[in-house]
Amino acid sequence: MRNIIISIILFTSVFSVVVFANKQLETLCDTVIESCDRIEKYIDSDNYKDAYEECLSLLNSLQKENFVSSIYVNHMDLDTITNQVVSTSLRLKCKEKCEALASIHVVKYSSSMLKELQKPNFKNIL
Repeated sequence: MRNIIISIILFTSVFSVVVFANKQLETLCDTVIESCDRIEKYIDSDNYKDAYEECLSLLNSLQKENFVSSIYVNHMDLDTITNQVVSTSLRLKCKEKCEALASIHVVKYSSSMLKELQKPNFKNIL
């Protein structure tokens, strides 16, 4: 009887942690995608200063909020996103429009794929 109770408590704990971490990751990916959309609009309108500030804000939020996500998923995925954001900020500082847009598209695509991989479906399981 005691083993059953311990097993149920452990299962509930693990399930709760996975649900919490998944929610945190989805929130982080949504934040990144929304920020990328704003950066793209700034770049399209040649407003490099606001794009750079938004990029730094995105970098700060990635560094602050990725602790739970880096435990839950492969940290290389989050490192790739962070490195591309740094690359984008440098390209914005140099006012390289094409390269900055390419980098921010990589960030946006990586975030959306990371979010998509966390949804439970047959494609992700098999």
